Amino acid sequence: MEEEETALHVIQHCPAVSDYRDRYLGPPRSPPEITSNIKGLLGFFGELGWLELPTACLHATYALVVELRRTEPLLLTN
Repeated sequence: MEEEETALHVIQHCPAVSDYRDRYLGPPRSPPEITSNIKGLLGFFGELGWLELPTACLHATYALVVELRRTEPLLLTN
């Protein structure tokens, strides 16, 4: 059964973007670990063209990151 293409699916599981995910986010990790890597996440979003989307889509992406971060505090890494 194919997974629904949510932002979380793309960030964590989608095989179509695995090369970009590996390059920018590294090995599979939990959502809080992924969102603590802001630089990598922005690079990944940029490769997917998500940073070129209308403002409403950027707000939705930001809302996803906020929701994923609710489980632990934000730790910024390089």
